[in-house]
Amino acid sequence: RVRQSRHRSGGRRGRRRRGSTQESAFQRAIPLLDAARLVPHRNRVRCRGRGRLRHIANVYLIVGWGDFLDVASQPEDARAENLDLFLRMFVATGVVAGVCAWIYTSLFLLTGHRQGMYWRKMYLEAVLRQDVAWFDVHNPTELPTKIAEKTAAVQQGLGLKLGEGIFFGVQMFGGVGYAFWMDWKVSLVSLITAPLVGWGLYFLTKVTGEADAIMNKAYAKAGGCASETIENIKTVNALQCEDARIEEYDTHLVEARDAGEARSKRIGFANGLVFSTGNFMTGCTLLFVSFYSAMRIREDGLHPMYGGDADGTYKPSSDAFVAMFMIQQGAQGLGNIAPMIKALSAAQFAAYEILATIRRQPPIDTRVEGKKPADVKGQIEFQNVAFAYPSRPDPPIYKDLTVTIEAGTTV
Repeated sequence: RVRQSRHRSGGRRGRRRRGSTQESAFQRAIPLLDAARLVPHRNRVRCRGRGRLRHIANVYLIVGWGDFLDVASQPEDARAENLDLFLRMFVATGVVAGVCAWIYTSLFLLTGHRQGMYWRKMYLEAVLRQDVAWFDVHNPTELPTKIAEKTAAVQQGLGLKLGEGIFFGVQMFGGVGYAFWMDWKVSLVSLITAPLVGWGLYFLTKVTGEADAIMNKAYAKAGGCASETIENIKTVNALQCEDARIEEYDTHLVEARDAGEARSKRIGFANGLVFSTGNFMTGCTLLFVSFYSAMRIREDGLHPMYGGDADGTYKPSSDAFVAMFMIQQGAQGLGNIAPMIKALSAAQFAAYEILATIRRQPPIDTRVEGKKPADVKGQIEFQNVAFAYPSRPDPPIYKDLTVTIEAGTTV
């Protein structure tokens, strides 16, 4: 029975090894979909409900600003009453949006932490279940860091990053769709410059991530130098190389300082680019609205105060205002969704590696069932044994080993 189980396990392992080179990135992404189903249904319903309220509240805030323009242009007698009602509704919408945003973020954080705890437990149990051959391929000293990094990536992908991805995705499509419903002409003009805003936000997130990685790498070198010196302090003292180690540590700190300065400059430039592209988009749209409205009024007299708007093509200024800023909101959502996609991709590959370890069954039977003799005495015999390390299959250690060790003897 043992030989048959080893044969089947070896066949599975061989097929998996051969197929792993042909698996695509999409196939590696499938386990994350299975992992997403592990999120409690109660939390999924709550996240979706609060998320919808948050999106609706954010849209209504932009629409509220458009209504404020209409209220400000009304006659004096009706302005005070309408303005009071508008301010009450605006404050209520802000409170609802803030509460929904807090609940929305908290639920996704809670779900992510619960998923991270579950994945760490399952991953550690799978690692402890593996045989020596598996540890020959995977360095045991790297496993603590690997477990922490992989489970943290899955936790982010199934937690806050997933919620932010949903939010910015809805913001992108909902903002553009609502803008075209309000005023398609203004939306078209705003949409021409919208990629600039999206590119500016994407550049900001990219620069922030790259700068943080460079600075963390520099500090990691300095920390590694300090740790190595402290662990081998006797050797350092015996060789009298304290000054050399201090100089090396200072060199790494200078690299970290330079990386921090470069990070501040690049992030400052990216922030300026984001605000400048947004202002450029707003300025272009306002110029178009002013020019187009003035031209229509001059040529056709399209103003209700003078009996115009006979064909119903007149649009109030609030609609143009809302359309312009909704396109800007959609562009911001497009720029912010790139880091979420990156986090989801990292979580997909991390989940693939974790599930591959969890699903791997060692070729040696580790079941506790069966007979357990109290005392065993006998000889050890190997017949026609071939052996090679999994990490170094060539050359083999033994090709055809046959040996017999009698009881009580030492080899």
